[in-house]
Amino acid sequence: MTKKQRTLYMMMAPYFIIFFAFTVIPVILSVIISFTNFNLLEFPKWVGWKNYARLLIQDDVFLIALKNTVFFAVITGPISYIACFSLAWIINELPPKIRTFATLVFYAPSLSGSAYVVWKLLFSGDAYGFINAFLLRYRFILEPILWLSDPEYIMPIIIIVQLWLSLGTS
Repeated sequence: MTKKQRTLYMMMAPYFIIFFAFTVIPVILSVIISFTNFNLLEFPKWVGWKNYARLLIQDDVFLIALKNTVFFAVITGPISYIACFSLAWIINELPPKIRTFATLVFYAPSLSGSAYVVWKLLFSGDAYGFINAFLLRYRFILEPILWLSDPEYIMPIIIIVQLWLSLGTS
């Protein structure tokens, strides 16, 4: 190993130490612990595949969560990448001043820490939420919709928010 290579490895070492300490080791330990009966008060007892069998056969909540996760990933993954590629292509073709503005508009969601506030204002469940106010004003609905509490609406809203947030990062 040359002196230059040794210097490069020394510069990468802090990242790899932190990555292994906070990502790799916890994942490995969680996989090992998943094969035990562990309640933080007693020493773990080895139960093998019983936890996974109970999870897949008896736990209805897990199966619903798994279905929702797969549905979310199948929808947001491809649409996000297609939308990001298309918008990047369109922005690249714009004149420089408009390109700068469009880049800011599409990157703002990924840079903004206040995305929750924006979407909470839009989908507020009272008459003051922007979407409810619009729908009530023009008589599309007669009473406010509880967007963030109703299971019928929450998944599409989460998908829309995720797609909006991913525009600048993907």
